[in-house]
Amino acid sequence: MKPKILIVDDEELNILTFESFLIRDDYEVHVARNGREALAQTRAVSPDLILLDVMMPEMDGYTVCRQLRADPEFGRVPIIMVTALHDSASRLEGLQAGADDFVTKPCSRDEMRARVSTIVSLNRFRAIAEARERMNAELERQVHERTRQLRDANAMLLSYANFVTHDLRSPLTVVKGYLSLLREANLPEDSRQLVDGAHQATLMMQDLVQNILQLARDEHEGDTGEAAELIDPKPVIQRVWSHVRMVFPQVTAEFTVRDLPPVAASAVLLERVFYNLLTNAVKFSAGRTTPCIEIGALLGEAPPVFYVQDNGVGFSAEQGERLFRAFSQLGRAPTGDGVGLGLSLIGRLVHAHGGRMWAESQPDQGARFLVQFSGARPAEAPSPAAASPTA
Repeated sequence: MKPKILIVDDEELNILTFESFLIRDDYEVHVARNGREALAQTRAVSPDLILLDVMMPEMDGYTVCRQLRADPEFGRVPIIMVTALHDSASRLEGLQAGADDFVTKPCSRDEMRARVSTIVSLNRFRAIAEARERMNAELERQVHERTRQLRDANAMLLSYANFVTHDLRSPLTVVKGYLSLLREANLPEDSRQLVDGAHQATLMMQDLVQNILQLARDEHEGDTGEAAELIDPKPVIQRVWSHVRMVFPQVTAEFTVRDLPPVAASAVLLERVFYNLLTNAVKFSAGRTTPCIEIGALLGEAPPVFYVQDNGVGFSAEQGERLFRAFSQLGRAPTGDGVGLGLSLIGRLVHAHGGRMWAESQPDQGARFLVQFSGARPAEAPSPAAASPTA
C-alpha cells in the first residue's frame, strides 16, 4: 500500500510544486485547499503525513495543527509545517501547536523528498510498534484469562478428587479392617487364601485411590520451585520394598539395591516413584522362575540417573510409545493387574518436579525404567560390585 500524503495549501502553484516533488516516489497524494477541508480530508483518507501550509485564510496552519492534535483518532499523524516565515517565534508557535518538522519556502526537491521519506518511515515503524504492543497486550490478556480458567478448573478437579477419594477410602478402610480380623482368625487353608487375596486387593485399591488423588494434586500445584534437601534414597527404597512384598506375598523375588548417590528430592516423591516402579517390576517378572529386580544409578550422568531393572516380559518399541499414557496397559501381567495409571502418574510427578523419566526394553528381555531427579547430585563413585541383596 502506498503511503498517503495530504498537501494542505491555499495556493495552486505550491500544490503543483509539492505534487511534482512527491509523485516520483510512489506516494498517494491528496490535496486540501484550506484548513476546514484539511480536517475533513484527514478524517476521510487517514494520511501517513500532512504537509501543512502556515499562512492560510480563515483557519491558519497553527489552528489546524492544534485541532488535529486534539483529535483522539488522528492526533498522532505526523505534520510538516511549510512556511515562508523565518523567525524563531513562528517556529516555536508551530512546535507548541504540535508540528513534527518544518520546511521553509522555497525549498529544494531533494530536501522535501528527504524530510518526507524520513518522517513517513518513522511513522510506519511507530505504527508497527504500536500494533505489536496492542497484540502483545491482547495476548497477555488472553494468557491471564486462560490461566485463570485453568486454575479454576484444576481447583475443581482437586476438590472433586478429594471428595471421591474420601468416599472411596471410608468403606475401603472398613473392608480392610474386617479382612485383617479374619486373617488373624483360625481359618481353613483354602479360606485363608481367599481372605489373603481379598486383603491384597484392598491394599492395591488403596494405592489406586492414593494415585488418583496424587495425580490431581500434582496437576493443580505443579513444581513449587522449593529446593529439596539431600537425602539418602536407600532407606526409602528398602521401606518401599517391604510394602511391595506385603502386597505380593506370593512372589519371591531376588531384590538388589546397589550403592546410590544422595538425591535432592522429598521422601514422598521417592516413595511414589519407586513404589510404582517396583510394583510394576514385580507384576511383569512374577512369571519367571526367579524374578530379579535391581535398583542402581548411572553415575556418569549429572544429575545421576536412577534405574529399576527387571527380568520380566519386557515390551516392544511400539508399546513403549504409549507406556506413560494414563489408563494405558501393555497387556496382562502375570500377577496383580492394574488400570494403567501408575506409570502415567509418576511420569507426570517427576516432570512436575523438573526431572525426566523413560524406559528401555525388548520383548521377553526384561525392562529398565530410568528416572533423573532435577536436584540429584553424584557422590563418590562406589565399587561396581557393591550391592545390597534382599530376598
